[in-house]
This record gives sequence, C-alpha cells and structure tokens, in this order.
Amino acid sequence: STARSPPRVADPLAGDAPAWFTTALAIQPERDVVVVDGCPVSYLRWGSPAQRLLVLQHGGASHAHWWSFIAPFFMDEWCVVAPELSGHGDSGWRDEYCLEQWAEEMLAVVDGVGVVDTDRHSTRAGRPDRPPASPIVVGHSLGSQVAAVAATRAPGGFGAVVLCDPPRGPGRAARRPGRHFQRQVSYPTRQAAIDHFKPIPRQPCDNVFAVRHVAETSVTEREGRWAWKFDWRLFARPGERNMREVLANVSAPVAFVCGALSAVATPDRVAELVEAYGRPAPVVWLPEAHHHVWLDQPLAFVTALRALLSGWADGPPAVAG
Repeated sequence: STARSPPRVADPLAGDAPAWFTTALAIQPERDVVVVDGCPVSYLRWGSPAQRLLVLQHGGASHAHWWSFIAPFFMDEWCVVAPELSGHGDSGWRDEYCLEQWAEEMLAVVDGVGVVDTDRHSTRAGRPDRPPASPIVVGHSLGSQVAAVAATRAPGGFGAVVLCDPPRGPGRAARRPGRHFQRQVSYPTRQAAIDHFKPIPRQPCDNVFAVRHVAETSVTEREGRWAWKFDWRLFARPGERNMREVLANVSAPVAFVCGALSAVATPDRVAELVEAYGRPAPVVWLPEAHHHVWLDQPLAFVTALRALLSGWADGPPAVAG
C-alpha cells in the first residue's frame, strides 16, 4: 500500500479536529443495500468496485461510520466496504441474532459489490469484473468473531482475516446482557443523546474529535425522541461458539491488531487465540490504545494495517490445514 493520505478536499468542520481527520470525513462514501433473508443490510463503499475488496467490519452496537476516517486512507488501491450487520446502523432489525446469520450478511455484502460471483446471499447478481484476488477482511471485537465465522463458511474465499482486539469467547453480553444494554433508551433531543455517548467497554480517549464523530453518527430519531441506532436485543445470544473453536477451522491467513492497554484482548487471551489457530499469525500491539484501537491511535492503526496489506499485495500464500 502506498503511504499517501486521502485526497485533499475542502475541510467541512471547524474546531479541534486535525486536518487529516476532516479531510478523510469529507470524502463521502456510497451507500447501498442488499437483502439477506428478508432483512435489508446496509453498507458503505469507498473506491471503485473494480479494485480488490477490503472489508471493514464494525463491532457490537457500532456501525459503518466508525470507519469513516480510516477507510479513505486505503481507497486508492482498494474498494473499501463497511457492512452494517442487522440490528446495527441503518440496517434492518431481526427478532433474533447470531454470529452465523451475521456472517451470511457479510458474505452477502461481498457478493453485492461484485467480488464473489454468486447471488446465493444477495438479491443482486455478482459482477463479472471482480478482481482476481480474494477480499481481505478486518473485523473489530464482535466483528472479528463475525469475520472468523464467515471465513469458515467461505473456505478459500478470503485472502486474509485481520482480527482487531478480538474477544476470547462469546463475551458476557452474549450470555447475558449487561446493565448498559438492558433496554432501549431514548432522549428528548439529538444533542442529549450525543452527550450521553460513551464507548463500551468504558475507556478513556484523548481524541475527542473521533469520539464526537462516532457519537453524532450513532443516533437516530424514533417517534419524536432520539435513540441509539442499534437494537439492544442483539446482545442476548446464548449458546454461541467460543472464538477459539472458530479459529481452529479458519484456513485463511490470520493476523491480530490489538490495543496494548485493552481490557479485552489481553496478551494471554490473544496467545490462546493464536494457539487455537494453530499456525503462524502476526500480532501487532498498538501502544497507548485501548479496546477501540483506532479511536485512540488512528494513524498508528492505519500504519499497522498498511504494513499487513503490503505483505499480502499479491495475495497471501495458502496456509496448509
């Protein structure tokens, strides 16, 4: 990957945000939708569909715009796509959620932008001009679990999988919703909702501009009040497979990018995941980063991901099972 920053455009924001951040946000992605088992699944796209696909999968209770200031750094060489899983962002809601369903939704988005020549997931047919190399998928937290499950459902279909601060197992919220997700809360005004935004799990973050952007894109109006875009029921998912069991069945190359201060992806837990994968896997620890690594260290995250992608420029070598 080249070391170029996003193209310079007019700065749309004033305030404390650095120039690189406002430049990235000014690059507007395309939004599209595929329908998976009757549910609309929204996604954002930066760059041309004729380029090789880089999938950025958000975590739990998040959405595609968490990636808005990261994706433009890669669009010169990649078609960057950020799916919004059902129950998140501007996608539809379901009565129940599970990793397997979300994995099918990710694969449907891959189909929808024309990288996989099949319409078995999507309501639209795959494009004939897809790039020859397989997509690379970056998943954060819950999104890393979804990416890993998708990799087991599409053997050989992914060029590589980057797990960003992955949890070891289904997580406490998947077994029993925590106090933050007991019910769908709402607020009388948009600003009141934004003012209540806090990353979960709780962590400090010095980059107020990044947190502000995420907060502003996380709310929606419902029945005259303002609420978070995610469906709180998505956290009640009993009986899911442990991440270690999933990784043991992933055949694609895997890498890890984690926060050195993370309370989720601690060194011992990541070591367990690497052992479960059973093959060499690079692990990159970002200094001064917590669980939401690119909120804390966005440019370091871009650099780490560029380094991994440059090693896979012509497609990573096959990994023996």
